[in-house]
Amino acid sequence: MKAFKIIIIFLILSVIGFFIWKWVSNPTSLVNGQNPSVKIKPKSNPFTEKVEHLTDSLQNLPDSTFCQQLYRDIQYIIDDNARQNLFGDTQGDNEKWKELLTESLYTIYTTKLINQSMFVFNNHEWKNEDLKTIRSERDFLIKSPLLQKGGSAEAKLNEIDNILKKYYETWGFVKECEEYSYSNSSINQKYPNMDEKMSKLHNYKKQKPYNCAQLKARLDNIPQLLFNKHVEYIKDKINKYGPNYKEYEYQVDYNNQIYTHLDKQISTLNNNIYKISQNYFDAKYHDLKSLLNSYNKEAFNYYKNKQ
Repeated sequence: MKAFKIIIIFLILSVIGFFIWKWVSNPTSLVNGQNPSVKIKPKSNPFTEKVEHLTDSLQNLPDSTFCQQLYRDIQYIIDDNARQNLFGDTQGDNEKWKELLTESLYTIYTTKLINQSMFVFNNHEWKNEDLKTIRSERDFLIKSPLLQKGGSAEAKLNEIDNILKKYYETWGFVKECEEYSYSNSSINQKYPNMDEKMSKLHNYKKQKPYNCAQLKARLDNIPQLLFNKHVEYIKDKINKYGPNYKEYEYQVDYNNQIYTHLDKQISTLNNNIYKISQNYFDAKYHDLKSLLNSYNKEAFNYYKNKQ
């Protein structure tokens, strides 16, 4: 029983000790119910109020307008006023106001830059000048010690970075397709399969940069562009080998060595890969068949007259 009373007394003294420690470390937390982690503003003055007003004006700007210069101008005013000790009656208040105003400005400008970037990305005109601004400001903000690591702002800034990278990656893909060529024109050589490029194209069309009208138009043109390159490859081979019937003693040899190979290559054209207009596909397919048959007819007449 005596041991039990000792334990009770010990617990009571521990609780009293805890509240005394809380009072000493932060008396307002118990009196006012405030969270000790919340930063308390010192008394404001006309200089702090001016900065807060300027920060509000930045926050109220439309998302269609970049405001990186205004941000830097306000930050300059904060630094300059702090150097002159204009924010508080004491050095401590002055430094506290500088910290609070700088953090508030950074937070508001970061949110504004994120909104401005998404405004551009959600519209159809992606100007190079706007993208350069987004890139430089995003990189500037992500490196700031004021950025909360693992927070929503960091996640959004990383999303902006990913969209920009995907945008330039997509343009690289467009250039690769537009400049694509295949020069191996031996009679037995087949044109490379375009499945991989068409699969990449399908994935790029699912990404945010597809909103850009200029990029969208170039991407949408790629299937017909690649198809035309395939057609030109076969056409060039037909014109290269088709007239060579005079090199063979018999037409059957010409057919086996030239005509059959070229005809098979025409047959490799597959609109399930390119998915272009069927009428356009059929017209180009027919043109190749007609061209090859014209050389085959010449060969027929040549061997007929040779007999």
